[in-house]
Amino acid sequence: MPIECDDERRTRTGVVVSATHPTLGPLYWEFVSERSVGGPDYYSISTSMARALLLKPGWRETSDFRYYGGHLSQVIRNQAREYRNPEYWGVDLVVELEDGLASLQAQSDQTEIEFLAWLRTAEWIDVPGPTVIEELVDHGFMEEWEVLSFTLPKPIQAPA
Repeated sequence: MPIECDDERRTRTGVVVSATHPTLGPLYWEFVSERSVGGPDYYSISTSMARALLLKPGWRETSDFRYYGGHLSQVIRNQAREYRNPEYWGVDLVVELEDGLASLQAQSDQTEIEFLAWLRTAEWIDVPGPTVIEELVDHGFMEEWEVLSFTLPKPIQAPA
């Protein structure tokens, strides 16, 4: 991910991981690190590129793959429950979605089971990400990069 940086500002570009849902359109991996405040990291799926996880091009061939490669598994582990309904002798699969996945599924025209199956089988590919300009802000007890501006990538023109 190319980064131009001075002491108080930086510009980042890269790729985002995306899959196109037949009803929802492009979906993106979302990640928020809460390590700086001692909280758990947040893994999700978003319809907004502005919230997408920005990665270095070629990240899948680097050590970053170990850290981010299990993103979808983490989302499913945190926001979905799958079990066999004991009332019916464990035959019927029950899926319960929470948080962002529940919201996306409600808009998807799919059942919970169908939506979860789509997430698992979708082709998650790297696409050009935005350009983000950030400023280093001193909160007194810690410094943190905050977004100043966000520019979507230019669409790729297909040859006529």
